Amino acid sequence: MYLNRGQVLGNITADAELKQTKEQKPYITFTVATNYKKPNGGEEVVDFHYVVLYGSIATTLLPSLKKGVKVFCEGRMQTSKYRKTEQDSWSYKHSILCDKIILCDKKEYKTPATEDNLFFQDM
Repeated sequence: MYLNRGQVLGNITADAELKQTKEQKPYITFTVATNYKKPNGGEEVVDFHYVVLYGSIATTLLPSLKKGVKVFCEGRMQTSKYRKTEQDSWSYKHSILCDKIILCDKKEYKTPATEDNLFFQDM
């Protein structure tokens, strides 16, 4: 048995973008920033995590997923590779295909998770 899950808790870096698949199904993308301090009093490091949310929940949550909002996202990790041109070397993009999201700091929502701010999606 194998486990492929990613979890991230952080702030959205820019408003979520609504996109469509080739089959005209909606999805949104956004980036979540997390930070940590290096050991022994080192500098603070920021990591950026690319998140993809598919289905009707994407269009429902789009107005709430704005820059600065703290979210918890969980889902399957996916790595894709691409080249901008044939001459370029391969680049890799690591994404969380989100199937669970919690809006953590909106005033109308409460933390920890309640039925009001916990969203699940069957993948």
